[in-house]
Amino acid sequence: MNCKKYVLVFGLLLALTQCTRFGNSTKLFALFEEAWNLRLEEDPLFATAAGYHQFDDKLPLIGVQNEERRANFSREILRRLARIDPQILNAQD
Repeated sequence: MNCKKYVLVFGLLLALTQCTRFGNSTKLFALFEEAWNLRLEEDPLFATAAGYHQFDDKLPLIGVQNEERRANFSREILRRLARIDPQILNAQD
């Protein structure tokens, strides 16, 4: 059991090191990818129109709880985006 904890801690430390190593650009593109993937999953009709067919058997979830969940996700993305210093990004980013 203790060995599993050490492996988990080591993995987390390695992941944190990689985030620091690759910098703000990697964080930015990871954020873009996360938001894009959720958009595809949350709006299967959009996903199909955009050429992604893994959600063709689904329809968008509607209702207050789903809208609140999406709004919370959007706020979290904006919060994380605000932590990325735009002065450090290059022109391509």
